[in-house]
Amino acid sequence: MFSFFKEQKSKLFGLSQADQSNRFVYQTNRVIDGEAQISVDQANHNYLAGDYIVQAYITYIDQSEEQIPVGTYRLAAQKRTYQTPYYSQRDQRWAGKWYGLGSFGETGCAPTSLAMVFSALSGATVLPTQVGDFLYQNTVEFNRGFLGTSSRGLLMATKAFGYQADVLGSFDALVNALKSGEHVIGVVQKNIFVKSGTHDMVFKGYDNGKTYVYDPYTRELSGWYPVSNLWHEQSTDSIDTRGVVAPFFKITKA
Repeated sequence: MFSFFKEQKSKLFGLSQADQSNRFVYQTNRVIDGEAQISVDQANHNYLAGDYIVQAYITYIDQSEEQIPVGTYRLAAQKRTYQTPYYSQRDQRWAGKWYGLGSFGETGCAPTSLAMVFSALSGATVLPTQVGDFLYQNTVEFNRGFLGTSSRGLLMATKAFGYQADVLGSFDALVNALKSGEHVIGVVQKNIFVKSGTHDMVFKGYDNGKTYVYDPYTRELSGWYPVSNLWHEQSTDSIDTRGVVAPFFKITKA
């Protein structure tokens, strides 16, 4: 509830963080006794919690206008909730299927990770082989000239299935996406999940510096891991980093 002491005709409220990011303007014509209420939709601010600066842009009955600083508004954290299924690239139903240079069981971590996310976002079953078939039949980014899937292939498949992939180019961007409950696909190397080569996995959720990892190759390794470790274990392979700042991708509904 915001109060003023001069008769108004309408108000616009602009909310933005201190750096002017996540700004959105709300309008209301319901002004009663100098007071107005607005409902803030967190989606308009990318679900990023924190203190937002509020400015009121007022048009009075005499048509004069005024901009008034109102103060700050605390946007609380709100998490997206999705039921994320687990798929294994080594599932006997498709592990032996051959795509170009390799079998799905050995090279299908990216399409398997994407299938988990697509299934969660759609509420329907999207099988790993559906993603693998698209990549192999419509692109040259899966097991053609190299083993596995490139970052370009991941972006192409996400768009083709009707979703949006945003590159998370900093550690803070990764943390913010996880805090908001978004699905993230990250490509890592030389860690507990993969000794040689690189590996795509799904990250979801955030708790005390950790995120839940869905490992499509070794289900027993799925669990909570420090986000900082995963960030520093990111792949440096040119197949994974070509055209992106870091091989971490937030996958959302378009």
